[in-house]
Amino acid sequence: MLWAWERKEDLRFLDPAKFGVAFHAQTLKLTKNEVLFQPRRQPLETAPGTYIIAVTRIETEKKAESRALLSARSTSETRRIGQTNARVAERESGSDRL
Repeated sequence: MLWAWERKEDLRFLDPAKFGVAFHAQTLKLTKNEVLFQPRRQPLETAPGTYIIAVTRIETEKKAESRALLSARSTSETRRIGQTNARVAERESGSDRL
């Protein structure tokens, strides 16, 4: 399994029988009672049939006054966004470009 960070990546040369790709699909930033979503902005190209895993980065504020409250609302919103976008990435994994 190889890792593809948030930059333009062309991994079509990889043999899908030998390699998979875990990639940065999105970032969720937790602040107070908000969940901010930032999708991947750079293209990722893989050979057809490559096994891919979408990875979500979760960031929190370090300042006490801005720190996530982790309320039931923000927790469920984080889960909903993460699951929805993971399904999209899984659907697109059959294609050669994300």
